[in-house]
Amino acid sequence: MKMYSYLEGSVKNLIIVNSMSKLTKEEFSRELNGYWKKLRINFVDIPVLEGWLIQILKNLVYKNSMGTTVIYVTSYSLSIYLNRLGIDHVYLSPYKDINSEKMIKEDLLITSKEIDDFLEEMHKILGKDFRNYDGSLFENAVKKFMVKNYIPNFKDFREYILNDETLRNDFIDSMSITFSSFFRDKEFFKFLRETILPKMKSHYHLNIWSAGCSNGMEAYSIAIILFELGLLDRSYI
Repeated sequence: MKMYSYLEGSVKNLIIVNSMSKLTKEEFSRELNGYWKKLRINFVDIPVLEGWLIQILKNLVYKNSMGTTVIYVTSYSLSIYLNRLGIDHVYLSPYKDINSEKMIKEDLLITSKEIDDFLEEMHKILGKDFRNYDGSLFENAVKKFMVKNYIPNFKDFREYILNDETLRNDFIDSMSITFSSFFRDKEFFKFLRETILPKMKSHYHLNIWSAGCSNGMEAYSIAIILFELGLLDRSYI
């Protein structure tokens, strides 16, 4: 990391950029000395920070009751990390502007081959197997994640997920299905109605568990099928 500093009236500006140079604790601390009313610290294209620098930022934020320190970052992974540490900052996305969301949505053309190849890479390289995930749901999850994080194309998305652990974990977390609808998985409900439940008619009592069903539409769908098959009165869902 390399650091540049300058005064703008009573505002001290520190600009720290990614480079082969090593920024030392002494060098950074020295720049905090002197008289200034406000401090701006800008981290440009820096994905991670050393422990000593994190501790200094924590101390600055802790003393920041008058809003005298503002931290800016352009790296998404660093922004996520600072959020988790409770360090207030401003994330400056390189893709974010007035028309960015519209631009990104219009540019989200993803082929089925790209999706299939990416799923294979996730399985082979990362050990994450989403290959049996519903294709349209997976594609929608990818597009939603790209728009939310201002990732302009699938190529960049692939590189981020395969190489950035923080972003990858956020994407995997976002894959959790958070919606519900009646008979959402048609093949499953057809198999349940025509193959499984008819074999249960001789049972005196049925216990059915519908796991992860959001607001319950899947559970209601099962109840409808049970009613139509004359099994609802001896079932517990």
